[in-house]
Amino acid sequence: MNPPAVLFLPGWYPTPADPQDGVFIRKHALAVSQLRPVIVLFPVPEGAYNLPQSRTIGALHEYFPTYKPSGLPLIGPALTLLRFFLAALRSLRIIRKTHQPRIVHLHVILRNGMIAMWLHFFHRLPFLLTEHWTGYLSGAHESLSSLRRFVMRIIARQSRLITVVSPALRDAMIQADLHHDIRIVPNVVESVGRSRASIVASTRFEGPVRILNVSDFYDEKKNVSGLLRAFSSLVCKGIDAELHIIGDGPDRKLLHTLADRLPGLSGRVKFSGRVANEVVLEAMAKTHFYVCPSHFETFSVSTAEALAAGKPVICTACGGPEYFVDSSCGFVIPKANQKALEEALSRMCQQFQNFNPAALRSAANRFQARTVGLLFEEIYLEIQNDDSEKISA
Repeated sequence: MNPPAVLFLPGWYPTPADPQDGVFIRKHALAVSQLRPVIVLFPVPEGAYNLPQSRTIGALHEYFPTYKPSGLPLIGPALTLLRFFLAALRSLRIIRKTHQPRIVHLHVILRNGMIAMWLHFFHRLPFLLTEHWTGYLSGAHESLSSLRRFVMRIIARQSRLITVVSPALRDAMIQADLHHDIRIVPNVVESVGRSRASIVASTRFEGPVRILNVSDFYDEKKNVSGLLRAFSSLVCKGIDAELHIIGDGPDRKLLHTLADRLPGLSGRVKFSGRVANEVVLEAMAKTHFYVCPSHFETFSVSTAEALAAGKPVICTACGGPEYFVDSSCGFVIPKANQKALEEALSRMCQQFQNFNPAALRSAANRFQARTVGLLFEEIYLEIQNDDSEKISA
C-alpha cells in the first residue's frame, strides 16, 4: 500500500524571479517525494512570476494559484490576504480530490499558517511545522506586534510538533514558548555529481585564490559589507585573490558602491546576481574556499554545499554553521568581529590546500536527501500512528 500524500505549505519557494528564495524548502519536498507523494501549494501574485498553474516532477506536484494584490489604502492588506486565502482554497479543492493528502507540513508560520489551521479544524488534517526564520535569533520576533506573536503562538501550539534546522533555532523557539516538542531535521545539501566532480578534481592552486560567498543582500543579517572590507584588507597586503559573490537584494546598491570605493578591489570582486542552484553548485566546484560572514543564520545551506564540494569554509558562530563546521572543515570565528574575519581570510589563503577534500565531503553526508527524507518519514509515520490509535480508541 502506497503511503498517503503530504501537503507542503511553504512561506517561501523558488521562482524565476528569485531561484534561491526558499530553495531549501523545495529540497525538503524533493527529499520527501522519494518516499511518498508531496503536494506543494504556493499562491503567487498575478503577473509576478512566469509560473504554470501546476507542474509535476516525479512524485512532487506543485500548485501555483494566483491572486490579485490590492493597492487600496487602509483595507488593501486585508483584501490582499483574503484573495490569497481564496486562491489557496480553490486549489485545495483540486488537491484534496486528486491527491487526498493526510498530513500537512507547514514551512514557516506566516500567512500559510492560517491555511494549515483551516485544514486542521475543518478537515481534521494534522500538521507539523518546520521553521526556518532567522527572526527568532535576531530579535525580530520580539519586535512583532503582540497580536501577531499571539497568532503565531496559537498556530505553533496547534501543530503536532515543530522541526528546525539547528540547535540555536530550537533553543530560540523554546525561549519564545512556542511548543514543547521541537526536533532538529537539517536542510538538504546536494553532493557533487559526476558532472561537477571533474571540475573539483581539476581545480588548481595556481593563480589568484578564488573565494566565494552566496548571500541575500540584507546586510544587517548577512554582513557582506564586512566581507568586502576584510577582502580589501587582504589584497592590500599583497595576496592575489578574487572574491565571487552570488546573490541580490535590497542592499545591492550599497554593496556595489562599497566595492567600488574600497581600495584594491578593482577587478577583484565579481557580483553574479541571483542564479539557479545548479549554477551555485558549479561555482562551489570552482572555488578554493567559501566564506559565511553572517550575523544570523539558522543553518547556512551554502556553507554545507561548499563542504559537499570538498571545499574548506570560514564561518561565523551565527546560529547555524558552527554546529557542523569544526577545525577539520575550516575556521569558525566570532560573529561581528572584523579583525577575526580579516585574520581568518589571510590564514585560509595560506592553508586551504591543506584540507582533505574527501574528509570535507564526508562531513556533509548527514545532509543527503535520502537521510533527511527518512527523518521526516519517521515523523509522518509517528503522526499517522497516533491518529490511528485515537480512532481505534
